[in-house]
Amino acid sequence: MQAELQQLLARHSWGCGFRSLSPPPGMYLTLHHGRHAKDEELDDWGFDGPRIGPIDWAHITYLDSINLGFSDGGETGPMYGADPLRFEQDMLFYAGCWYGDWEIQWLGAKPAA
Repeated sequence: MQAELQQLLARHSWGCGFRSLSPPPGMYLTLHHGRHAKDEELDDWGFDGPRIGPIDWAHITYLDSINLGFSDGGETGPMYGADPLRFEQDMLFYAGCWYGDWEIQWLGAKPAA
């Protein structure tokens, strides 16, 4: 299950060691204020992490679990504990890095109304 979840997330991750092509337009979970260790002291804001998506929805419960529903129909289910994308204290952990800031944002051209 862990390997399948890692593959699903990797297929939907853009930048920072993942796909370097421009992501298709859509809504993304974007990770910011990255660090390599959760107790690392930063002199600045840290680094930007990958963009994960496109997503149709995100569900977060008490900074404990995160679920993502991707535009192609894939879903993660609740992620916590030892899962590849999870909360640890007040940060999100993904691909060996911790992120203190994350956003849900639209990237690319918006569809015509």
